[in-house]
Amino acid sequence: MDLPWVREVIFVDMENLACEPNTELATRLHQLSFSERRSVLTEHIANEITRLANAESPMPLPNTRLIDTGLDSLSGMQLIGHIERHFGVAIPITMLLGSATLNDLVAKVEQSFNDDAMDESDGDLAVRAAYSPMHTQRSRAFALRDWQVSAPLFLIPGANGTAYYLSSLCKALDTDRACIAFQAPGVDGLEPPLGSIEEIACRYAEEMHAIQPHGPYAIAGHSFGGIVAYEVAQRLTEQGETVLPLILLDSAISESEEGADQSDETMALFEVIGVYCRFSEPPMEPPSPKKLTRLPREQQRQALWTLLSSNPAAAHVVTVYRKSFAAVTRYRPRHYAGPVVLFRSIGGLPGEAVHPERRVRHQFASPTLG
Repeated sequence: MDLPWVREVIFVDMENLACEPNTELATRLHQLSFSERRSVLTEHIANEITRLANAESPMPLPNTRLIDTGLDSLSGMQLIGHIERHFGVAIPITMLLGSATLNDLVAKVEQSFNDDAMDESDGDLAVRAAYSPMHTQRSRAFALRDWQVSAPLFLIPGANGTAYYLSSLCKALDTDRACIAFQAPGVDGLEPPLGSIEEIACRYAEEMHAIQPHGPYAIAGHSFGGIVAYEVAQRLTEQGETVLPLILLDSAISESEEGADQSDETMALFEVIGVYCRFSEPPMEPPSPKKLTRLPREQQRQALWTLLSSNPAAAHVVTVYRKSFAAVTRYRPRHYAGPVVLFRSIGGLPGEAVHPERRVRHQFASPTLG
């Protein structure tokens, strides 16, 4: 079957695919001094960012914020995969958000060279301190906009769990509030994804408390994230906290048809790839559902994995998506007494965004959601 969006179907098992390293550059960098290595790393990563972003503007400078380089969700994951293959460094997607710069990314990559003794002639202690290993933790929250006021807006993303695409929403908001987005556990592969809306909401509520000990809390969620936000608001109000009007963006109660497997891998692959295509800059043509479903089911799966074969990190996103979709169809929300504002896009969810064999009902006009 001729699929115009697949140049060549390569049968691979992405779940067991190890990232094939290309250590030639890393080996050469080990032989350089600290300042030489930093210069080569900066130029190499800047070139890769420019290539992936299809940018006509000059290469990013060391102090350029990564969020301003033109990378979208898909190209951001491609950059992370490139760095992992060439330098053996796992970069969290959160590194590409907030106020992190090209310099910060280079410093993170340099952690793989920390075993090498730095030359005393390579600069003063202040320069070296700027490139020392960064503190890391298992928090799922990170700033999309620099912290400016004490009460942030907490944002919860859709079922794929990546928060990168929410940065455009944050920019569009005419507010000085800090925007704090959550990345779903499991997206970075450092821990398994959570299996229920209640578990995810509990995790996020705890992190909200750590960031902002008391209300009023401003919370918004997109699609699947709106359902999580709804449960978070329930938990916070039950604890005696105040929640500002809850903002739901294209969120719906989802019910699975009897016997349907909502964690199906092929359906998840099709829908995740479609999201990346639509949020790319410029948008790309997503896979054609009619042409895809002409293939036997296993060939569908292999063809879709081929589209992600250059992005090993995407396998984690697909796993999170499968768990999330199954979780949202099991969730039965309780009545929430607080104010809820539901925004729906004019065009609604494109029919071709969902795999044709997805057997699920979405209900927007539910009194339960306010």
